[in-house]
Amino acid sequence: MKFLRYLSYLFYSYYSKGSRRNVAYLSAILAITFLSYIHILIIVMWFKLGKYFSFALEGQRGLRYFKLMLLMSPIFFFYYFGIKEKKLVELRDSLGYDHYDREINHRYLLFTYVAIAFIILVVLSAKNR
Repeated sequence: MKFLRYLSYLFYSYYSKGSRRNVAYLSAILAITFLSYIHILIIVMWFKLGKYFSFALEGQRGLRYFKLMLLMSPIFFFYYFGIKEKKLVELRDSLGYDHYDREINHRYLLFTYVAIAFIILVVLSAKNR
């Protein structure tokens, strides 16, 4: 759980600057949820399990979004209740300013990793069609 807390801290520190500072915690939790969902989709596409999840692609657009919300909500609530904003603030205070340079590097690596995971998802999706 420490690793997930640190990843959410990286997103939290990114979103706590600028216009999203009021919703930085929620944005961090949503980003971690999105990253988890990308990994689940990569696993589904890698092992060709898409036929078991085809029900999420049927119906009108609003119904598909509702099904997607139902699929992602357990992951969201797991992170929301498992990673508290208070712990993220404590982590920021405990790391201090000496960790700032390393945090910037870790954040660049995290965003690069998200981009690579998304590219892998797109390639697997194109390959499975």
